[in-house]
Amino acid sequence: MSTDFLPGVTPPQRTEAPINPGPVSAGDEVVSARRAATFRDLFDGLILFALDLTVLTWPEARLPWVTRRDSIAALILFHIFFLSYCMLTRKIPQWRARRIAATWSAAERHRFRGL
Repeated sequence: MSTDFLPGVTPPQRTEAPINPGPVSAGDEVVSARRAATFRDLFDGLILFALDLTVLTWPEARLPWVTRRDSIAALILFHIFFLSYCMLTRKIPQWRARRIAATWSAAERHRFRGL
């Protein structure tokens, strides 16, 4: 009986146990994720600000199928959508976490808080 799985495939070699990276601080991970999200939001805001400057300083800037006044209204709507997106991406996870935490028993809450 052959030990080949498929022609040209060798069985996996035994190696040492993987190295444990050690304890991971959840607080550090949360801070890192928040910092990255803030950076993305600031970058998106800078792009939006550059778009605003272009539209406001260049009188001929408009969407091709509408008037300049309608283009400004579309830009304002885009601002509203962008701000809503930024707020909801922060709030929806908080609401979900609160909803899940509301199902915890007193012992689980006590353990989570580290008391």
